[in-house]
Amino acid sequence: MGNLKIQASFTEETLTNYEPGTDTEITGTIKNTGTIPAFVKVANASQITFAYSDDKLTPVVAPQPEAVDPNVVKMSYAPQSGDYEDNADVLWFVDAAGDRYLLMEAGAVLNIQINVTFDGPLTANQYMDAVIAVKANIQATQVIEGAIQSECGVDASTLESLPLITQAQNRLGRSAAAQSPAKTRLQALLQRGR
Repeated sequence: MGNLKIQASFTEETLTNYEPGTDTEITGTIKNTGTIPAFVKVANASQITFAYSDDKLTPVVAPQPEAVDPNVVKMSYAPQSGDYEDNADVLWFVDAAGDRYLLMEAGAVLNIQINVTFDGPLTANQYMDAVIAVKANIQATQVIEGAIQSECGVDASTLESLPLITQAQNRLGRSAAAQSPAKTRLQALLQRGR
């Protein structure tokens, strides 16, 4: 039997005095050290410790870390190179909500950049002096429809490849009916054992 193993390492920095509407980036590496292809999602697992309990700046008596509102601290990710097609062993997908997923072949190594944006309009007074620990949770599963649905909450048949194939085809003047190599590989893996 094969095995599913993912390793990830990211840079760590202490940043201070960020303002609403600003952003930062974190770089790192995700490796599929297993022997089978892996379907991977990077989820926002950031935590916040508030200094104030409300917008009137009432101090928190015993501050405790809690899950951050993903609408306030937004996370997205892309290859460090900016090219979704420069690594043949890593295929990128997006769902209807804009969430991204990776199909990583066994032995694949991805240099990744996570972009973090602190939303301006949603960051009220309560966020002053808060400490935000930006964290990512790497979720991985085997490339089987039931496993993908269970672990990542997405129907693999609804995914589109990145860059969006219709945009790439329109630039090249091709028919929108053509299928990307990424979708072809995903479908081939999903059809195993049927």
